[in-house]
Amino acid sequence: MIVINKWKKIFLDKNTYLKRKHKNLNKYFIFKTYNQNLRISSLFNCTTIKVYNGIRFIPIKIDSLKFGLKCKYIINNV
Repeated sequence: MIVINKWKKIFLDKNTYLKRKHKNLNKYFIFKTYNQNLRISSLFNCTTIKVYNGIRFIPIKIDSLKFGLKCKYIINNV
């Protein structure tokens, strides 16, 4: 993860992004995933990150964090 000031870079593949975009037609984009390579601590809660979808970076705010065997995070589009 590359940290630039307050922005964090997370890579999200284009197919997943498009699938989620069509499912969530309202202004909130909810994305739930398990990713063992992504390490997010509670310090990142309520921060804004940029997600690269293959074409451009989109700003996403992390709303809540829950941890299981792998990192589960729920993020909403700003």
